[in-house]
Amino acid sequence: MLDSCSLKGVSAAALAACLSSCSLQELIIGENPSIGNAGITAICQGLRAKGKGGGTLRRLGLSRCGLTGEEGMTGIAAGLHANVALRELDLRGNAVASDEQDSCAKILTDAVRSNTTLTRMVISGVFTSSSSFSVTTLVSNLNDKCKQLEVIFK
Repeated sequence: MLDSCSLKGVSAAALAACLSSCSLQELIIGENPSIGNAGITAICQGLRAKGKGGGTLRRLGLSRCGLTGEEGMTGIAAGLHANVALRELDLRGNAVASDEQDSCAKILTDAVRSNTTLTRMVISGVFTSSSSFSVTTLVSNLNDKCKQLEVIFK
């Protein structure tokens, strides 16, 4: 657990290297807003490096890590496509920019559809409104897939 320890994007690159070469089952790095989109993408590259069938990470906590747009969401989506062990993903408190909410919801929806192992997801505070068709579609897909889902719009 690396919650609230002032990690930055550079630290994320080191974590990505660890993810691609170790058998870590849980990584909780919430409350590190300086990680940002580039850092989140780097971490998810570590998930992808394990490849289909090779990932061991079951729980990834990225709450309040500075995910604000398509770059970070695309990284998360790629990690969800590749990692078949991931069961829980926590993205709470990452406020996606209002002009990127629709595209980010579409990116995440496609990733959720292709992932067969995700059972719990937290997206509270990521999207500001449920009025977008893309956000509504995402929530509907998550409801069908996840045993536990936490969604609060802010």
